[in-house]
Amino acid sequence: MLKALYPIPYTLNLIHLFSSIEHPASSIQYRASSIQHPASSIEHRASSIEHRASSIQYRASSIQHPVSSIEHPVSSI
Repeated sequence: MLKALYPIPYTLNLIHLFSSIEHPASSIQYRASSIQHPASSIEHRASSIEHRASSIQYRASSIQHPVSSIEHPVSSI
């Protein structure tokens, strides 16, 4: 009676189906670990952007010096 309800090939097909579902999960974890490497390269790019920002601030401070030198002739007049 049980053999008629659950034939053996059907049960084996279910086991094969569940075992094949486990493999994509492990490949997803592998892909997730490979995604972490570009994130570290993005942090490296972000740090290089900070260096450029600091060089822009240095240029802005050097622009302020000519403005202060222009104020001196005005005060002498």
